[in-house]
Amino acid sequence: MLLFDAESLGKADFLLDGSGVRFFGSTGEPTLLSGCRGWLRRLAPESWRDRVVSDSHDGVVQQAWTAAIAVLVELAGVSWLSELNQIFVAEDKLVQSRACRETGVNTPPTVLLTRRERIPPEFGDRLIVKPFAAGHYRTEDGDARVVFATPMDRDDPRLDLLSGAPFLVQPELDARSHLRVVTVGGDAWVSELDSDEVSVDWRATASAHSSFHPSTNHEVAVQAADLAAALGVGYSSQDWLVDRSGAAHFLDLNPAGQWLFLPRQVSERITLAIAEWLVDG
Repeated sequence: MLLFDAESLGKADFLLDGSGVRFFGSTGEPTLLSGCRGWLRRLAPESWRDRVVSDSHDGVVQQAWTAAIAVLVELAGVSWLSELNQIFVAEDKLVQSRACRETGVNTPPTVLLTRRERIPPEFGDRLIVKPFAAGHYRTEDGDARVVFATPMDRDDPRLDLLSGAPFLVQPELDARSHLRVVTVGGDAWVSELDSDEVSVDWRATASAHSSFHPSTNHEVAVQAADLAAALGVGYSSQDWLVDRSGAAHFLDLNPAGQWLFLPRQVSERITLAIAEWLVDG
């Protein structure tokens, strides 16, 4: 079995020709990638997020590796848990909203806009504002920053900043609990977090990452698996919300999201399901 990850792939010894992709290990013996299974959780090393000048030497090197890895993914003859193109499509939050409508999954109404006066009046006075594209960036000093979903009143002066970039806006829901749902193939595991004592975006509360507990919400598990299938991804990490009336609402799907912070009895089953899918190929 050939094992490599995004970090090692960026330093790999490989040959791509008309017959396929060969990787060379420490012994120099080639291994042909063909007919096996793989998982594209991260396409490139984490360090490749670091900013480089596009026309510098380092920028050109990074572009060459990025292009080469994309070609390797396409031509390697590997059956991927989630195909690369489907991952890119499934990341789009408006595509996710459309899939919810098509599958009958409950989700808050969402608009993408740049001017506060376009916010629908039926959204009410309490809003949630979310980044549309990347939710992270680096400052000029190189520090990493995360843009969390943020509650705002309709008259909040920060809404005037929407003209700087398109943002997503939703009506705020009164949350009773948050759900993290992970799907692998047709299976799904649900974990729950009480909304008390955590931010609207629970990721902003450090203690929340160790406070989830297993849930038996079968209905959400089924809907989450159906939604992942509709979006064409074999793995997904989804965020849902249960309001005070007990109704569940889909919020977001990440085709490469985290799961190891979940309770051990949940995270181990997810890890095993991924491993079994890879080995069964």
